[in-house]
Amino acid sequence: MKFLFAFLLLLSICSFQLIAKPDTVHIGMYLTSLHDLDLSAHSFKYDAYYWCRYSNPSFDFANEFEVMNSNDVTLESPYIEIVGKDFLFSTKTKATVRQLWKTKDYPFDKQTLVISVESSKNDTTKMVFVCDRKNSRYQDSLENLLPEWNIKNTKFSVTSSKYSTNFGSENLGNTSYNSSFNMVIELERKESFLVLFKLITGVLVAFVISCCVFFIKPFNIDPRFGLCVGGLFATIGNKYIIEGIVPSTNEVTMLDDIHNVTLVFIFLIITISVISLHLYEKGSTKSLKLSRLIDKLSFYIVIISYSGLLIGIIMSHIY
Repeated sequence: MKFLFAFLLLLSICSFQLIAKPDTVHIGMYLTSLHDLDLSAHSFKYDAYYWCRYSNPSFDFANEFEVMNSNDVTLESPYIEIVGKDFLFSTKTKATVRQLWKTKDYPFDKQTLVISVESSKNDTTKMVFVCDRKNSRYQDSLENLLPEWNIKNTKFSVTSSKYSTNFGSENLGNTSYNSSFNMVIELERKESFLVLFKLITGVLVAFVISCCVFFIKPFNIDPRFGLCVGGLFATIGNKYIIEGIVPSTNEVTMLDDIHNVTLVFIFLIITISVISLHLYEKGSTKSLKLSRLIDKLSFYIVIISYSGLLIGIIMSHIY
């Protein structure tokens, strides 16, 4: 009995030792440039230095270093040197990364960029990353190279990426996991109010011109209704111009709200003009006074209501 127990214990120890632990790779990153943040192309570009320190000579990061969600990656002058008992792989990387921009609150938007790298050949059963947080950071002059953005926060982390496939390897079961090294950058747009004013100047001018019809007598049909129609086309044209700058999404954005409200108010002005014209054409003293009163009150009511809604829309997207 004692012999059987000793045999089973020895077998368990040997089995435990046969389970190989994954090699650890200490990885770090130094971001030197962040540029071409293109909302219409759904991408951004960056330059960075990477380094990996490891002890397993079979790793070949020059051929297995992969930037996730990238369109174009260049590894410049990758090299390996021996540091003590370890290998040190270093390279400068230039990459274009696909990015899903959040434009609902544009130009008061805050963006989160994720730069993620993995090993294309080694899953977590063979290798795991360990973050070199002490030496990972971004270049001090980087913020000066981002004229439209403030860097609010950055953090480095290592996560595990799940893939619902074994990539043809029966030893992995139905799923596999890769160790992923990530840099997360939180950005906030600069001078948002100035950007907003430049974007909606055409809309505001179109609305103010449309409001001027209340000072034109109703029998002047051509200028009274022509200004409103011109305001409608100017607002619609401004909307198409903005969509060329800010990519269209399935969400209703702040700029969509501003354009839609402007169109509704211009249509309301046309409706009021029709009512005023109808009263004016009756020709009675009472209807003429009522027509003038409607025009006078409508000007102030429309201006105040539109301004209040516009401020409310902007404030709701800031906070």
